[in-house]
Amino acid sequence: MKHSEKIFAKLFFLTLGVLGTTFYSGNAKAKIYLDSENDPLPLFSLQVMFPKGMLSETQIQAASLALYSEILEDGTERLTKQEFLDAMMTYGASVSFGAGRETSGWSISFPIIEGKDYEPLINLVEENWKRPRLNNETVEKAKLKMEAALKGSLDSDMGLAAATGRRWLGINNFSLYPVLMDGLKGVSTTSIQGLAQAALAELPDVWAGYIGPKSHEKLAVTILNKVFSGYGKISKGALTRSLVQFAEKNQKEAATKTAVIVEKSGRSQTVVFTTGVFEEFPHDTREELALHFGGHILGFSGLGSYFGDEIRNKRGLAYSVSPLQKFFLGKPAVGFLTNPVREKQKEALAVISEVQTAAYSEADVFKVLSEEVWNRQWQSFKFGHILDNSSVAARLSLRKAVVEGELSPEFQRLEPKDWSITRDEIREYFMSNWAKATKVIVVVGDSKELKPLIAKNFPDYEIKVIKADDTLSEKAYKP
Repeated sequence: MKHSEKIFAKLFFLTLGVLGTTFYSGNAKAKIYLDSENDPLPLFSLQVMFPKGMLSETQIQAASLALYSEILEDGTERLTKQEFLDAMMTYGASVSFGAGRETSGWSISFPIIEGKDYEPLINLVEENWKRPRLNNETVEKAKLKMEAALKGSLDSDMGLAAATGRRWLGINNFSLYPVLMDGLKGVSTTSIQGLAQAALAELPDVWAGYIGPKSHEKLAVTILNKVFSGYGKISKGALTRSLVQFAEKNQKEAATKTAVIVEKSGRSQTVVFTTGVFEEFPHDTREELALHFGGHILGFSGLGSYFGDEIRNKRGLAYSVSPLQKFFLGKPAVGFLTNPVREKQKEALAVISEVQTAAYSEADVFKVLSEEVWNRQWQSFKFGHILDNSSVAARLSLRKAVVEGELSPEFQRLEPKDWSITRDEIREYFMSNWAKATKVIVVVGDSKELKPLIAKNFPDYEIKVIKADDTLSEKAYKP
């Protein structure tokens, strides 16, 4: 697992249990949805997802959640970290802990050996999830690790720009930087225990996805029954609705336009992060297709995309151009991250303003794109989808996206052969939604150089300047 994926994934277990407590807390009406897909390979894989994430009301809560996952790796009440890992490895088992913005989860996988007794493994997993090694020593150690990671994040201009932009939108968790220093300082064993116990009071429904031989699906049921004993009924079948309730209050007001300059003088390159977050999830499958295919044309097709072609390939203004993730707080997000060379930052910001207009506010790119490029992108988009989702794991990920509120069940069931969309539909979707979007631009570099360039190329954006070190503090993101 990549480091960014690991950090993004690390929170879920706050919702599980704490030292000496059981997993559930009287909410026996909840349901566990077991979504299974059979695969003949002798590999057991189980994923579980809860709609509990880092979108906390305070930074201390977000930090407590982030640290809890670190603590779970230290073993159990009974076993040290090494003893726990050694015991797991006797089964070749791999357990990962996951925490995201809106959802959290865990997974376990191991090779299936016929006739092997897996009950001790199930007991090990239950012990770790319900009775982790939680004490002042492990909490302080985890805080030191997180503090080092936070301070180290200032060295990455690309990461700093993306993190600052997302924080400005009111998002507590993003990529490598899940918390701010303010919250980290306030974390204690008590704060973690209290938040865990509060989360246990009314846990919502649970989604579980199993991939493996049909003969071992009953083992997945056994694990769920063991861990969630008394919690609720296991219901087999796909879940076709989102479990996530998004925290609307954490997002900035719509239609705001802010340009944030992160002060880091003497850089050999500038870094530009630009995003717009739409107000609403698409209303129907055609709008969803417009969002996905339009995003593919603009950025998700790599350096051959519109952004990559205009900024890097044609003009050589930047080393890289990458699209942003498609959703923030359960709402569609569009934009890109790029790193123009400093000598060309004047031209680069002018081009970025132009391509943003052509892609979103006027969306002319969809009108003037040549037939050849349109057809090539359409084939790339459609066949890429078919290829990427040819495995059971990928199809399970699609169903998980439905549960997480990032895909409608209707679109998930729609076959690529039935897709169709027009240029006008895509153009209209991006134009109308961009007009109401929350817009944020973050530029990392010398504010004396950048401020007049931002004012010229983005005249309707309010400019804020933040020192790089201050980006670790909550006060930097106050209006």
